[in-house]
Amino acid sequence: MDRATYQRLYEALATLDDVRRLTQEEHWDEELLFVIHTHRVTRDATRRFYVVKRQVPKLAAQYRRGRTILDIAREWKFPPVLMGQILLGELGVPRKKVWQAFLHPDQVPDPRLRSEVEALLAADMIYSPHGMELQRERGRRGEDRLHQWLDRHGISYRTEEDLRGKFAKTPDALLDSPIVFLGQKLSWIE
Repeated sequence: MDRATYQRLYEALATLDDVRRLTQEEHWDEELLFVIHTHRVTRDATRRFYVVKRQVPKLAAQYRRGRTILDIAREWKFPPVLMGQILLGELGVPRKKVWQAFLHPDQVPDPRLRSEVEALLAADMIYSPHGMELQRERGRRGEDRLHQWLDRHGISYRTEEDLRGKFAKTPDALLDSPIVFLGQKLSWIE
């Protein structure tokens, strides 16, 4: 995929509905579009995190007056689970209990809060525990495909597992000898 196409898709994939729409309209692989959408959402959340965090006292007051966390997250175009974590912290829920609520919403004693957490989890396919597990699995499949491709082409490499403990950061594959791929010299692949 060329840079211009990636950028066009990146700009078009603001919501999960956009992923589904472009899958149908342009016949792109849904998982590929979801990965691009994930890049967009995580970059935007990182960029705007402190802007949102500064507003948390005001947002917590809205919650106390009956507004849902999901509505607040949608208004701010911010990942629902992240908004929930920030707001619950502001409401005095300890961080460990916040994460436990997202892992086990059925164990949240307060009915309103349990309902809120369930709604946030259903609306967030990126920051929810289920979304994170899907992302880990996608990463494992991608690494497996990369290793199979390298093996098929007789390219020797070391894996993250081979390198663990030897370097601060490890790529998915550190090539034993650089290769040229699409005109670019590569020594490692992430």
